[in-house]
Amino acid sequence: MKQEIHGMRVVLSTYGSRGDVQPLAGLAVRLRELGAQVRVCAPPDEEFAELLAGIGVELVPVGQSVRELVTGPRLAASEIPDRAATLVAQFYDAIIGAAEPGDAVVATGLFAAIAGARSAAEKLGLPFTYLALQPTVLPSAQHRPFEYPIQPYPEGVTDIPALWDLNIGAMNALFGEAVNSHRASVGLPPVDNVRDHVIADRPLLATDPVLDLWEQSDGLGVMQTGAWTLPDERPLPADLVAFLDAGEPPVYVGFGSMPLSGAQDTARVAVEAVRAQGRRLLLGRGWAQLAQVDDASDCFAVGEVNQQALFPRVAAVVHHGGAGTTTTAARAGTPQVVVPQIVDQPYWAGRVAALGIGVAHDGPTVTVDSLSLALKEALMPETLARATEVAATISTDGTTVAAKLLLDADSRAAAPAAPFAPVLTRHGDAETCADPSSVMRLFADSDGTADGFTSYRSTFAKGAVGAPAHFHTKATEIFFVISGSLQVLVGEEITVLDAGALAATLAEAEAAGYDPGELLQRAREQRELGSADSVTAVMVWRVRRLAKLSAAPPAPAPSRPATGPVQPPATGPAQTSEAARRPRR
Repeated sequence: MKQEIHGMRVVLSTYGSRGDVQPLAGLAVRLRELGAQVRVCAPPDEEFAELLAGIGVELVPVGQSVRELVTGPRLAASEIPDRAATLVAQFYDAIIGAAEPGDAVVATGLFAAIAGARSAAEKLGLPFTYLALQPTVLPSAQHRPFEYPIQPYPEGVTDIPALWDLNIGAMNALFGEAVNSHRASVGLPPVDNVRDHVIADRPLLATDPVLDLWEQSDGLGVMQTGAWTLPDERPLPADLVAFLDAGEPPVYVGFGSMPLSGAQDTARVAVEAVRAQGRRLLLGRGWAQLAQVDDASDCFAVGEVNQQALFPRVAAVVHHGGAGTTTTAARAGTPQVVVPQIVDQPYWAGRVAALGIGVAHDGPTVTVDSLSLALKEALMPETLARATEVAATISTDGTTVAAKLLLDADSRAAAPAAPFAPVLTRHGDAETCADPSSVMRLFADSDGTADGFTSYRSTFAKGAVGAPAHFHTKATEIFFVISGSLQVLVGEEITVLDAGALAATLAEAEAAGYDPGELLQRAREQRELGSADSVTAVMVWRVRRLAKLSAAPPAPAPSRPATGPVQPPATGPAQTSEAARRPRR
């Protein structure tokens, strides 16, 4: 059902490769379907203009062609400050020119470009949202920050919180002068910590929670939506289809927008390594312009194509580990070999290996032996079986979740605050809640005034239950597991039929050796939409330390035997999830 948001406009901004522009195009499509108007500030590359024109979205061209920048001479370290200052100014001016009163601004891409967009939104008094397309730019106790080669971290420092503290200094050294000089020139005050200023409050993380299970830390309030995908309906070229039909599924080798020094040698290595496995080879030219090394019929080279249609038809995907390519291959159920080059790509290589859906190549340079060894493992039947299993859990609604979050946030900003009163109940040694919608608003809006709580902003928004949501306070960790026994009314109240029973269910599962993280991942596939107004879900709480809200003394909790199934809601049949109870691997 189309939701009209009359007058709502969103300006999307990025400076990056296709992996940065295409997710914004996917979000733009969904925002327009919900009634919003969208403009995209992005590099002037012809392929990006064609991409956006194909979906009817206006491109505001900003800066130099990214392809020219990436494939041209590498910037010297001494040139980076000037380049950063230029990007800050260019994107500030672009947003100032593109945005109107009442608009919202969402920005991703190179940090300096996001900083310019952030300053423009601040100057105009518009809401700003930082978008991360990968997690290593967001502070977390679960992973280390990526490292700028010209600002390396001290040798021997492995403590993750310490590395994130060092990251603040690195970001200030690289971008502080450019950001603050420009802010002074437009009448904005300086900032001491450019990283946290630009990330701001409640950033979006457009990654799939199976591939990247985000855990909240340090009160960032990250809103993980699922990956943003632009549905691609283009048919594969006829000559490519003929090659695919002529034999067994080939191995795809492509490195997207990575320039790759020694690209021809990489192509030769790929040909020999794939042939050593008795397989045919499909080369993706990419920005490195990989090309066939001979005229043999077992090799075919292709340009930019519909990977959503292609990857299910290949035996394995060898790639650089971009977030988009990793997600597309995972959704296709195709084994991967990730040869990471820069930034977040080593992270994705590690996740592919950890999930058992492929192999992480050791380092950015392949040899015939190293790639042959990786392919041998990726092409094993058990790797294909695991990739097929994981594919069924990958979400496809990230843009829908994100669009509703953005539009809901805009609606809340325009509406007067409503009073609320959380009601807590006690079940054994845990506290549960009879009115989660009230507590969600408390977590989202309070400043820690309730006794015993330091309230962090939540990752949940009504109607956005497609992804597991984690809420952290000093006392509480709440898991939303998509499965079946809690009725959620989108845009209305949320009714828990037996919150205490659900809390006990998770405790029993943990006691039996089940992994809560695995439950979250597995349960996603069990979501079942009942209508445009509702979804069926299970809410499970795990309370690590008790806390009290002065506004609501504990009341008796619903009783339940120590064992036995959770009772289904009276409004519909139970959706018991066997997949959600699989033991940890």
